[in-house]
Amino acid sequence: MDGMGHSPLYATVDPTGDVVLIRRATGVPLVDAPTWSLTDHHDYFALYVAVEPGSGTLVFAAFGLMGKGTTVAAWH
Repeated sequence: MDGMGHSPLYATVDPTGDVVLIRRATGVPLVDAPTWSLTDHHDYFALYVAVEPGSGTLVFAAFGLMGKGTTVAAWH
């Protein structure tokens, strides 16, 4: 979904090294966090539901900006 540009959100690293979570439809950053600020005790995560356009499959995705955020996303 993400690689084909079908996910509603995606994470990237900007030129300054910040990890940015962006809303694909508008290009608006939802989170802009310096990499150094993301720790085992401070991270962000996102959840979304979207339809994969080729097959119509409903996709539920959960991910964090770093490892601990992904663990929390899976837990939720």
